[in-house]
Amino acid sequence: MGVSEAELRNPNLPKRLRNARRDRGLTQEAVAEQLGLARTSLVALEKGERFIRPDELVVMARLYGRPIDELLRPSAPADNFVGQFRTSLSRTADADKLEDAIRTIERYAEDYRELERRSGVAPDHRYPAPYSVDGLSPTAAATEIASTERNRLGLGDGPLPNLRDILETKLGIRVFFIELPPRIEGFFAFTPETGACIAVNAKHPVERQQWTMAHEFAHFLTRRLRAEITVSKMEPRGRTPQHERLAEAFAGDFLMPTSGLTRDFNAIRRTGVEGVTPGTLVELAAFYRVSFQALVVRLEGLGLLPRGTFDMLQHERFSVAEARRLLGLSAPEPDTRVFPVRYVTLAVDAYRDGSISEGAFARLLLLDRVTARAVARTLENMA
Repeated sequence: MGVSEAELRNPNLPKRLRNARRDRGLTQEAVAEQLGLARTSLVALEKGERFIRPDELVVMARLYGRPIDELLRPSAPADNFVGQFRTSLSRTADADKLEDAIRTIERYAEDYRELERRSGVAPDHRYPAPYSVDGLSPTAAATEIASTERNRLGLGDGPLPNLRDILETKLGIRVFFIELPPRIEGFFAFTPETGACIAVNAKHPVERQQWTMAHEFAHFLTRRLRAEITVSKMEPRGRTPQHERLAEAFAGDFLMPTSGLTRDFNAIRRTGVEGVTPGTLVELAAFYRVSFQALVVRLEGLGLLPRGTFDMLQHERFSVAEARRLLGLSAPEPDTRVFPVRYVTLAVDAYRDGSISEGAFARLLLLDRVTARAVARTLENMA
């Protein structure tokens, strides 16, 4: 198998084995039986009081569904993501599916960190200090933080069609797009080892994904030590927690800043005989890459449209889809990338310099071996 004694004596291996067993939902008794050991021997192994043998490692890797090289990583494993979400999971429908998704993101974050280690590059975290919101209403805090971050990041006051790239390149936040239960928009988690990670529902429309990223960004800026799950249907307004109200208000302010949106709205109002129509609002929503509802509600809040405009359009059965068709507005192309660009770049570089095998390269990019081999040949020809 080619595993050295030093790798088997890695002080972080016992914890990785314990975490992998728990992630698989296996008891110590079940694993010990498969290994032909007493439970006390497995307990000693997971505590680091007994060194594992190569043949035992092979069996445990198979039982846990983990590659051997992942279990042998010399770095300390990150704090368990699922533990941070434990309270939220207990109140969430599809908790089992969501827990699996959280463990998936944890593995991706660990893979990301391992690629950085193998490449000899430091994590690219460029985090601002957490914002204090003491003494401010959620709305006031959201407005202030959104404006400050826009200025700090040099984003101006226009649309943000590439928010994912902004979060990744300007701040070093890891953004992953994965399949989640339909009602789950996304979630946010942070550990000192992996840094800030945002998961976005890959099945949702682009506008919802954009809003989710901004929403989770607000949690990062204000409550980064507290993991959050964002559910599509929030609690009744009076019971919605303040931090969720802040995150929702921040998303609106950050994606549609007052100055830019007011300027663009007034430009529409000044042009043509018809002025502002539902059709022009559909165009403006597409321009800002937000949903029609989010745009209209935001304009209502700024006093640029009468309160109740969206409800009135709903009552009149205004069809956004039909308006988009008549206006020739194609749906924005969805972002199908599971991994951040930097993650993929690090994996490619590691494969090119021989730091990882073809099999590891395939696993890290979720490719089958045949596709990985073809990608590898293409990369070799480009080198």
